[in-house]
Amino acid sequence: MDIFSSVKDIMIKKVLTVTPDAPLIEAINYLLEKDISGLPVLDKDRRVVGIITEYDIATKGSLADLATYVRLIQEYRAHNKQGQEEKSIFESIKRISATAVRTVMNSDPLVLKQDASVNEAVQTFIEHHRVNPIPIVDDGGRLVGILSRHDLIKLFYTSRYG
Repeated sequence: MDIFSSVKDIMIKKVLTVTPDAPLIEAINYLLEKDISGLPVLDKDRRVVGIITEYDIATKGSLADLATYVRLIQEYRAHNKQGQEEKSIFESIKRISATAVRTVMNSDPLVLKQDASVNEAVQTFIEHHRVNPIPIVDDGGRLVGILSRHDLIKLFYTSRYG
């Protein structure tokens, strides 16, 4: 029998989220600053419409955009010192800055209901290697929390050694 009856007992309830129209750079900043691996993407009714993870960012071309962004900033600094034309650089920066979360997010995220068992969560992580974290939803598909592999490791470690 589980120590906890459901994922609702161990999930993180204060979840950082983004909207589909949020700037991609904002989502990347959240992931890096908070040292998290994914963000649920919510509509105006707090229903989960996607997730954006490190995996999505790394595999859907946005890293190329980020590398381009860094290169453009470096070029801007070099060109600005030399007084050269910078319009094309600004246009590229504007395009990259306007990229929205929806262009990279997984629009069919794996979710678990809040009454799913801890064993079900463990099995889900085993079967879906690239999934982390998993949004936890109510019966209406609204976000109520999030569960990551880290949360499970912490749970099992604490229950055994803590």
